[in-house]
Amino acid sequence: MSARWDFLFLIVTYLWITIVVLHFPVALVSLVLFDQIVRTEYFDHRSAWEADGQPHGFFWVPSECIFAAGLLVRFGSVVSHRQVWRSWLFSTPGWINRDRRARLILRCWRGVVFGWLALIVSFFLILIFRPTG
Repeated sequence: MSARWDFLFLIVTYLWITIVVLHFPVALVSLVLFDQIVRTEYFDHRSAWEADGQPHGFFWVPSECIFAAGLLVRFGSVVSHRQVWRSWLFSTPGWINRDRRARLILRCWRGVVFGWLALIVSFFLILIFRPTG
């Protein structure tokens, strides 16, 4: 039983180290990919961007979304940003279906987000269902 416990401890340790080391790079990649999707919508599908409430990215904010000399982002843009972030994780808008590049970026973004969540969930499942004794 000791060898099994040592092996499980080793797995938990490696998963924890992986989570800690990859947290910021994975988060950064996820945010940049989301920004690319919003930019594509803004530049290539402006009517869809306006219909979505003029969302902004995490690092990229179009001039239509800011006020107070660029210091603040419009509240409506913030709300639509959060809404499309949640929506695009689970559904694909029509404009993305028609844009091959946007579809590829969306798939990469979903892969990064769901892959990261799977890693974290697996870590906690191993902790919860570890053998006792």
